[in-house]
Amino acid sequence: MELILSQKTKTRRNLVSQKRNSSSKCVVRPPDPWDQSILEYVLDDGSRPAQLACQAAKVQPELSYLDKNGFLHLNSTAIRESNLEVECQYRTYDKMDGDDENVSYSDWIQFNNSAKIDDEFVEVSCQRTWFPRTRVYSNNHNQITPIQKKEPANKNETASSVIIIVLDSVSHSNFRRTMNKTLEALHTHYGSFIFDGMTKVGDNSFSNAVGFFAGKWWDTEFGDVHGFFDEHDLIWKRYREKGYRTLLSEDYPGFNLFNYLSKDRPKFGVSWFTELGHDWLNQVRYGDDDLAEFLTKHVRDLEQSYLIVMSDHGHRFDSIRKTSVGRQEERLPFFSISLPKKLRSNQNLVQTLKANTKKLTSFFDVYTTFRHILSYPNAPETKRGISLLLPVQVIIQPFLSLLSTSVLGSIL
Repeated sequence: MELILSQKTKTRRNLVSQKRNSSSKCVVRPPDPWDQSILEYVLDDGSRPAQLACQAAKVQPELSYLDKNGFLHLNSTAIRESNLEVECQYRTYDKMDGDDENVSYSDWIQFNNSAKIDDEFVEVSCQRTWFPRTRVYSNNHNQITPIQKKEPANKNETASSVIIIVLDSVSHSNFRRTMNKTLEALHTHYGSFIFDGMTKVGDNSFSNAVGFFAGKWWDTEFGDVHGFFDEHDLIWKRYREKGYRTLLSEDYPGFNLFNYLSKDRPKFGVSWFTELGHDWLNQVRYGDDDLAEFLTKHVRDLEQSYLIVMSDHGHRFDSIRKTSVGRQEERLPFFSISLPKKLRSNQNLVQTLKANTKKLTSFFDVYTTFRHILSYPNAPETKRGISLLLPVQVIIQPFLSLLSTSVLGSIL
């Protein structure tokens, strides 16, 4: 479907009538990011948060740190500069087997300089050496420990990695308003394709994540949503079976993503930011500098990967939803994808993606794209959706199933 919306396409009756006319097209025109009706809700005064003056504020420095080799150290320089005499202990902890809500702790172990930590999570506590022995420092450190598993028989060392960065609650329009440096990095360094017509398939983050990670409706097809998710057919399991190292992290995409994963294995990594944009429409702009710097710094690391920067939906709570444009934005999340460097000379593929950025697409197409990457160049068979690496046909019939859930109706 092309992104042009005729005035007639406003009800299901009109849409079904158009379906009978093979020349009719279902069109959605992306909203204007600077529409007059939303300007009072959009912050564009160039303001930025003041740089934190931690030293001037006499904020206590970090007295401990965990290095990339798994050694926990006391920061002797920080301790000395703080004029402290301390005794410190650490204990490791992890979630209990079969329980995602509670954790179990080891006994406290005293250390004076450094200690090797083999677990993922460690807590440090320090107290003064004189009476009263008041605790003056507490911190938690973590590291990613590779899961020791047998090497897969179908290990593929030449496959392209897939790196996904999700910014929660950021619409296509809001990304363009607030993330200018990141957009520039995506265009300049990655040649990313920005999709103007990507639509959500559910209301909240979970229902949309089920759409692009499982290719299913969360309420009628996904299965039990109240227990554990170990048995659900999520896309990274298919990648793991093909020899990929997989990662799911939240709110900090730089955390060891390029350090802990073995260099000879392709990767499927998902980093999901929630805090940055979830609660306030304009807050996401404060992450623009850092994300742009991250993408620029890791160009060499990512040049042979599919890089996807996306959101799950637009803003669902901000006052901008008082406007019709704001409600439309909420249905149109930001989505971009870049090709591995080895595929960027494939003009047929490049032109296909370029054309698809102007078509009406959904997260079911994203799921099918994940499947297609795994089987490339062979196209996968999925229940619904068209790979974004293939031409998205300008037809109405496949989208009628979305109409029943008000996805299209909420856009119009």
